[in-house]
Amino acid sequence: MPVQTLDGLREQFGAGPHFLKMAVQGHELNELRGAEETLKDTSVVFTEVLFDQFYEGQADFPAMIDFMRARDFRFVEFASERRLPPRGELAYADAVFVKNVPRNSGISFKKGGCGKHPQAGPA
Repeated sequence: MPVQTLDGLREQFGAGPHFLKMAVQGHELNELRGAEETLKDTSVVFTEVLFDQFYEGQADFPAMIDFMRARDFRFVEFASERRLPPRGELAYADAVFVKNVPRNSGISFKKGGCGKHPQAGPA
């Protein structure tokens, strides 16, 4: 099966997504490394993050935070969490990252949605 980076698909189709959702079984950080140009046009990334070792070569949550922060994204929240019995330890979750925007842009990202609100305070 042919494999292509997200940046390769962006070149092929001429635009990148504003919302990027990923779940590629421990390879999320590798996929994002192939999306440097795509991330410049992306506002929200919804991706699985791991807290336990499930896959060889996987990235952990702190590595994902560092990568996204270096590309001007901030972690907002976990959309869902999966915990393992018997102690209920966090194993993996779906994390939401949003692009940092200038405070005077009028754009805010808040739980439950995002939008342009001219009267809104800092995001």
